[in-house]
Amino acid sequence: MNHKTSTASKADLTRQRILDAAAAIVVDKGVQFLTLDLVAARAAVSKGGLLYHFKSKDQLIEDLLGHTFDLFEGSVEKWADRDARPGAWLRGYIRASFPTEGEQHINAAATAVALIAALGQLPSLRDIYADHAARWHEKLRGDGVDLDLAMVVRMAVDGLWMSEGMKLSNLDAAQRQRIVQRLLQLTEQA
Repeated sequence: MNHKTSTASKADLTRQRILDAAAAIVVDKGVQFLTLDLVAARAAVSKGGLLYHFKSKDQLIEDLLGHTFDLFEGSVEKWADRDARPGAWLRGYIRASFPTEGEQHINAAATAVALIAALGQLPSLRDIYADHAARWHEKLRGDGVDLDLAMVVRMAVDGLWMSEGMKLSNLDAAQRQRIVQRLLQLTEQA
């Protein structure tokens, strides 16, 4: 029985190493430069080993986006769990969207931006994004903040996040912080 547990654990670690390698390539070079050979080399696994975990490049990209969103949602939930007031989940969404230096989630944010930018190239990514966005909408529905206001805040967060992730934002650090603080203040209007 221990052998099965250690085998599953080893497989999980290998899968995670492959996802980490793929994320690093996507952030460094973009989705268009992601190849199975490059991921296998960076993860220090054979191409056959990579294909054991991910049957195709498309499946790897899809699983990477899902994994990235799972990390993001975990961060949102951690923030929300620290806050018992109405709007806790929305404030968690804001804080998780704009991690500070040193937070583990920062690489996940960069990965998500790069993958979302590739939505036109791989239509199945839209379905993954839509599924997560639907869950986020349901979380907002029960968060204790007017739903229309919550959606305005979430859309503003998403726009700023995407703009920064694509390096299109011309905000300086102080301006960015003021905007994030203003968004947080809006969540207080239960």
